[in-house]
This record gives sequence, structure tokens and C-alpha cells, in this order.
Amino acid sequence: MNEPVKIRRALISVWAKEGLEVLLAHLDQFGVEFVSSSGTADFIEQQGYKVIRVEDLTGFPEMLGGRVKTLHPAVHAGILAPRTQEGLSELSQNHIVPIDLVVVNLYPFLDQMGSLTDDLKLVEYIDIGGPTLLRAAAKNYRFVTPVPSPDFYQDLIQELMDGNGMISSDFRRRMMVETFSLTASYDAAIAGRFQPFDQSFPQRMLISADLVQTLRYGENPHQKSALYSTSSSGLPSFRCLQGKELSYNNFLDLEAGTRLLKTFRNEPECFTTVLKHSNPCGLALATEPAEAWKQAYAGDPVSAFGGVVITSRPVDGETAALMSEVFLEIIMAPSFERKALEIFSKKKNLRLLTYHPDNLECGGSEFRSINGGLLVQDEDDSFAMEFRSVTGKAASPTDIHALSFAHRTVKHLKSNAICVVRDNMMIGAGCGCVSRVDAAKLALEKAGEKASGAYLASDAFFPFPDCIELAAAAGIRAVVEPGGSLRDKEVIERADSLGLIMVFSGERHFWH
Repeated sequence: MNEPVKIRRALISVWAKEGLEVLLAHLDQFGVEFVSSSGTADFIEQQGYKVIRVEDLTGFPEMLGGRVKTLHPAVHAGILAPRTQEGLSELSQNHIVPIDLVVVNLYPFLDQMGSLTDDLKLVEYIDIGGPTLLRAAAKNYRFVTPVPSPDFYQDLIQELMDGNGMISSDFRRRMMVETFSLTASYDAAIAGRFQPFDQSFPQRMLISADLVQTLRYGENPHQKSALYSTSSSGLPSFRCLQGKELSYNNFLDLEAGTRLLKTFRNEPECFTTVLKHSNPCGLALATEPAEAWKQAYAGDPVSAFGGVVITSRPVDGETAALMSEVFLEIIMAPSFERKALEIFSKKKNLRLLTYHPDNLECGGSEFRSINGGLLVQDEDDSFAMEFRSVTGKAASPTDIHALSFAHRTVKHLKSNAICVVRDNMMIGAGCGCVSRVDAAKLALEKAGEKASGAYLASDAFFPFPDCIELAAAAGIRAVVEPGGSLRDKEVIERADSLGLIMVFSGERHFWH
């Protein structure tokens, strides 16, 4: 089993012809005989090589408009036969020649499913013969080499060159794994595409992921890490203009920042946020990009050091000059003006990313890994549009606008979370606390004197009046919380006695 295998006959049937002419030249160099069907056979002949057509091998023409070509014992027995005396004897008795190499790439179902909405047209791109050939070769990898993608042509050529026409057992085993991974991914894409739209949680959830790149390390230097793209969620649609390679933690921050962008995407003002460890430490809305940056940075200048900045407007020279005064890891914007690029070019490690506003997807499923399984839920892409006043002191339209801003902000802070806002900027945040009281204390401490007359939001209800008392002592004008506590009446009465405005959103936003 560990011995190299000589390639004498190759079955080649490919949809994409790119790179095939180079592979054919090297196979021919080692005297490999070609077997092929229809379009691939025509291509091989056009390159000047002899080819045995599948219909001549099987004695049957292609049938049903090309649906049936290679599904025949003359083909599959040649692939599946063990190279033992008994196996070879049985092939000989049936006038079948062994096939040692199977080069196949599949109908482009994945490419078509994004554009074709007609199911009857789309099913024509479901490959049957191709996966069958590859799986047969992979099953018999002891003697046969499957090559499921042009991505492996160069590796195969190198194997042939190194082995003088022989293929090592290590390479055959590697191609076996790649083959079953590819066919499983292909089937998962088909099942996912035809899954009923109202079936959020099917009996089997098939997730396929393709390696994009290995990363320097994970959350910490001692952890190995890689980035994969899944068919279910895809990747953020951004383009890197400059800077060093993105890290594991960078991707987490970018994902959190994209959530924020989606929440504030329809605001007429420029939205800017600074993130640290996937929490916004500052964010603001302002008419001009430079002012939005100054206010977002002012929310927590200490935490902004080494932060990730995401903004909804192009970065101009004035804004770039201000940003360049601070050490930042990443700046992501729809675009950068030429003057901004000149300024940032002096910071070689600073990553500059661009994105297209229309590519900010909303909705979908979220996946979280736990030991032995996955947790799946709908994305939290909603926020309350109407609040219910619960205190005697009613909220004005100005109050409601500020409370809405606070409510949308606090949902992006890790729970337990409290935020304090005023004038369309976050001035204090308490997040990731095991006690809501601690979260309130931290947010109010960061807000400092600016808390007087400001607005406070909580991601979940207040089980006791203690946070209300802290808010009132700091001078908070109004509070928004979901409501729903057993002690709501007690909390409301305490807010009334302290002269606070309080509204219920009816919507909790835990984020772990």
C-alpha cells in the first residue's frame, strides 16, 4: 500500500479547461494513455494528443443529453478494481483496462446557484458522473489517484517529475481526503440551496468551509489559527489597501464593527466607532467625518489606543490628519481620499480597508462552537422602534431620539452592559460585567461630569432599583431598559421618586 503507483491510463473529464494543456503535456511525457468524454475529449484532440472516447470504451453512446456518459462497468471497474492477481484477472476476463488516474472537476453548481432562480435550470448543474468517478478513485486510493480540482495540477506534475511517472502513497492519500472533502462540500451546497426557506433549523445542518488563509496565531501567540469562508455566511466584503496581515482578533473586531455599521447604516450623519476587543469604546454621529472621529475618540481616549476604527463616510485629509495622531490598528471606510492615503502611507503597519455599503448583509444565522456541538440562532438585527413611557415624567421627542441612540448602542456591548450617551455620542460604557451594578458604575465613571443631563441604556432589565439610584446620583436625565422584571413596579416607583424619565423598549439585547 505504501508503494508508488505507475500512471499508465488516465480518465480526464473536466468542466473547466484552465491549466489542462500543461497537465496533458506532462502526462504525455510519461506515456500516459488518455480516456475522456465529449468536450474534454475534443479539447485533448485539439492539443494534438490521442484520446480514447468513453463511448468507444463502453460500447454505448452518451445518453439523455449527456446525463449518462461514464456510468458504466467498463469505466468504474477499471477504477475500483484492486490491483491483485484476482482483481486484474477479472478485469482481463471482461476486457477492461485499469485506470490509474482520475482527473475531474465538477459542474459549477456553486457558481450558478447565486444567479439562477429557476430550480429546473439549476438542477442541470448538479454533477452526477463527476462525483461518482472521484469517489470511486478516492475509495481505491491504494492504487488510483483522484485529482478533484485544477488547484492540484501543479502538485500532480511535481509528483510525476519527482517519481519519474510514479505517484507516491502519501500524495494518493492526500488526494483521497481532498476528494471526499470537496464532494461533501458540493453536496452540502446543493442541500442548502434547496432547503425550504421556512425551515430555519433542519434535521441536519450541513456546513461547508473553504480555507482562505492561515493566520499568524489565534487570540494568543501560542494558539494556531486559520480563516475559513463558509457557504452560509461568507466573509466581510472588504479590500485591503495597505498594512500588515490581519490577525484573528482583527477579524473579530471587524465583525463587531460591521454589526454596528448595519445598525446605523440609514443615519444621514457620518457614523464612526472605535472598537477594542470587539466592544465599541467610542462611537458618534456627526455631520462631518472629522467631527464624528473627534467625538468617537473623545468617548474613551485611553481605550482607543490600538483600536479599530470603522466609519460610514469616506476618510478625507482632515480626518486622516486627526486619526494619524493616535496609534490605531485598522481603519475601515467606504473609501479614502488621496490626501488621506498620503498621510496614512507613513504608517506602514496600519491596515486600511474599504468596503461597499451595499454589501452589508442583514439577517442570517449565527454559529457559536461549544464542546461537541454548535449553537445556532438568528442574527440580532432588530431594535425597538417604539418605547413605552412608564414614569410620570414623560419623554419629549428629543429624549426619545437620544434614548433610541442609546438603545441601539448598548446592544453592541458585551453583557452585562450599560451605556451613557449625549449629543449623538457614547460618553461612557460598562460592558462584560457579571454585575449590572458594576456595569453602571463603570459607564457612569467614564462619563464623569458629562453624565449630568445625559441618557442611560441597559441591555437587560433592572432587577432592583440600585442602578436607577446610581443614574440619578450622576445626574442622568432619562433611562431606557427592556422591562420585564418581577420588580418593575418597584423600579418605576423609585425612578419617579428621583425625578427620572424612564421608558421600556420591550426588547432585551444580551450579547455573550
